[in-house]
Amino acid sequence: MGLKGNRLLFCCILLLSIGLPADGSMSKIRLVGGKDLFEGRLEILHDGVWGTVCDDGWDVMDAEVVCRQLGFSGVDIDADLATVSRGSGPIWLDDMNCKGNELDLTHCQFPGWGVHNCQHSEDVRVRCIQEVTEKVFQDASWAGRLGALFESGSDCDVGISVMEDGRHVDPICAHRLILHQHPNIRDSQRPLSISTTSNCSQHARAFVRYFYTGEVTFNLSSYICILKMASDWGLKDFQNETTNIVLSMLAQDNTFQATLSVYEYALSPFDEALMGILLHYLAWNFESLVSTPTWTDLPLSAVKELLTRSDLVVDTETVVLQSLEKWATAQGMTAVPQELLQLIRFPVIPAKDLSLLTDPQYQPGRCEGFQFQAMPYPSQSSNFTKSNSSRPRMYTTIPWSYNINQVHLEYLWNQSSPGQGRIIKTFDFQTPFHNSAPFTYSKANWKLSLNLTDDRCRDDPLTPADLNLVLNLTMRDVNSRDQLHRCIRFSNSLIAQCDGRSVVRIDDLVEEAEGRFVYQPGQAGVIFPCKSNKYSYRVVIGSECIP
Repeated sequence: MGLKGNRLLFCCILLLSIGLPADGSMSKIRLVGGKDLFEGRLEILHDGVWGTVCDDGWDVMDAEVVCRQLGFSGVDIDADLATVSRGSGPIWLDDMNCKGNELDLTHCQFPGWGVHNCQHSEDVRVRCIQEVTEKVFQDASWAGRLGALFESGSDCDVGISVMEDGRHVDPICAHRLILHQHPNIRDSQRPLSISTTSNCSQHARAFVRYFYTGEVTFNLSSYICILKMASDWGLKDFQNETTNIVLSMLAQDNTFQATLSVYEYALSPFDEALMGILLHYLAWNFESLVSTPTWTDLPLSAVKELLTRSDLVVDTETVVLQSLEKWATAQGMTAVPQELLQLIRFPVIPAKDLSLLTDPQYQPGRCEGFQFQAMPYPSQSSNFTKSNSSRPRMYTTIPWSYNINQVHLEYLWNQSSPGQGRIIKTFDFQTPFHNSAPFTYSKANWKLSLNLTDDRCRDDPLTPADLNLVLNLTMRDVNSRDQLHRCIRFSNSLIAQCDGRSVVRIDDLVEEAEGRFVYQPGQAGVIFPCKSNKYSYRVVIGSECIP
């Protein structure tokens, strides 16, 4: 049946959630050397070095923790992983003892980092699974009967031809009366056919079956296949509705490989809405992205698009430059392309990092950075603010951000009760007024007030909509504030992170009065789902000069 006029139900397998550390931190793990993003040799990052895990004592409980931490719904216990290559370098973990409900592999019991008696022939190999089901509500008995009719292959009057890598394979038996309930098919003058690849042909029957039952099962590997079939058949409603599936899937894909596949799909034909969602997610999770192999697989167009953005969430601009060097090296380049290098914001690179840039290709940017940071402020306004080179991104390094962790939120949750009135918790922190030399000794003092909305139920999970947050700029030296406030514009934001991993929403703090910034939850344009409803937050301060 067609999508139009029906409601969609996205049924997702929810991840089991347990308490996070107070700082919301998670270990970094990955699957390497498999045939797709679902499988591979397990590696974990420790002391800045990736290493393997030994399979002594390894069982399905340990594998469940790994797959859950990577954002998958479960483990494939029957998978043949003989072709997964063995690792090299350190073996970090051995004799793992997980109960199966841990959110992080390092929450399980193990003897200690680097304590093992193993060879790399004993490296752990894992294959995970992930399913998301899309369902259109209709009469369940009819859906069952029509599904049985499709599977029976009887009384067909339409044979849908299937081309796999340019060669004909078995056609799909179908019924004209059922298919013609969808207007795009009924009005089409072309014979029904599916042109696909060997990787996708297995999903062709699931796609056709959708017209009988109103149900399609997606996973991270089949999503693009089925979406491409829908595009070829002109099913615009289907494509538009599946945007919600993209939102759900992106936060589950810690490898970013599925995100890259969707990016390549959105390029041809160009899907502006889908591309906008993808670039938001990649920019917000930039530091996680550049730590994966997918970063160096990105095409130049994607890297360039990311570097133009001011909503790039990253520790410092130095990290952006280092990541660009890594990407260029992986492409076999001896230098960073000039079209990318000119997108680096050298004026906001910390002075100590600028001094370490000795490569000749960086000298123009290095000079620009030192000039910006040393010149008297009136000159800066005229020379640098015509471009984005001095505009800050969302830098999360201290002192430009303040972390609101699980401890702060649980305090408010535990203290609030009906009839008690609001419990307000305040935090004081300090940032520079600006990163240039004239403002070296000028500090901005901030008071952050946090409480919960009055209408939430005590047993409900804490979500961004439950927060009342006000950020006030306070100064001890009023004259200094009057003088500096004419030159400085603050643009402040609240970053919401799910499970200590993925950034799922960013809200601008609205300046409702001079120096008073207020969080208004409804302002976020793009919001990615957080299934566990376990959030941590970070307030980011942005300071730039006004032309």
